Amino acid sequence: MGIIIFIVLIIFLPVIIRMRMFSAVEGAIRELDDMEKKARKIIMDLSGITDEGLLEDYLEFFIVPPSDIDPSGLADKFRRLLEMGDLRIREMIEVLSPRCGQ
Repeated sequence: MGIIIFIVLIIFLPVIIRMRMFSAVEGAIRELDDMEKKARKIIMDLSGITDEGLLEDYLEFFIVPPSDIDPSGLADKFRRLLEMGDLRIREMIEVLSPRCGQ
């Protein structure tokens, strides 16, 4: 009888562990999804925009600054990229809150 229980545990234990891991990941995903919805609502309330498509365009935009620059001309290229990112952010601010710059 003990051997049968041992064999059943060997077969079903990985399944049980996998189910627990998936449920933990799903819980974290649900929590992050709720946080995203709350953040979107706060941004839309504060900026006064009603078009979610416009908000989506700007939420998907991000800049990764360089962490290591070599002297072979990459610094100028990265600087131009960062300046373009700053322009994009200023455009976003003007669209989302046109009275902010006044």
